[in-house]
Amino acid sequence: MKTATILGIALVMLGVVAFAYQGITYTTREKVIDLGPLQATVDTKQTIPLTPLVGGLALVGGIGCWSLEPGECSKATIFSLGMLHIMGSVFIREAL
Repeated sequence: MKTATILGIALVMLGVVAFAYQGITYTTREKVIDLGPLQATVDTKQTIPLTPLVGGLALVGGIGCWSLEPGECSKATIFSLGMLHIMGSVFIREAL
């Protein structure tokens, strides 16, 4: 398989997953009390939201990369990956 085809399939899968999950949830554990043998921790769930725009950009880039010629694929992929990077960094800053 060509690299462009593999990248296109990966972007389409990423887009489908972004549409399906709408966010990434993770749990952090923090020590609240540490007095010798007595310890208490708190688990906190946090979510990084993924808007449908992220999934749409990944799908458009993946379909474009999958169906276009290699020269055109690089333009579509660079655009969609650039937009995904910008959107991801904005959402991670908001989540933190």
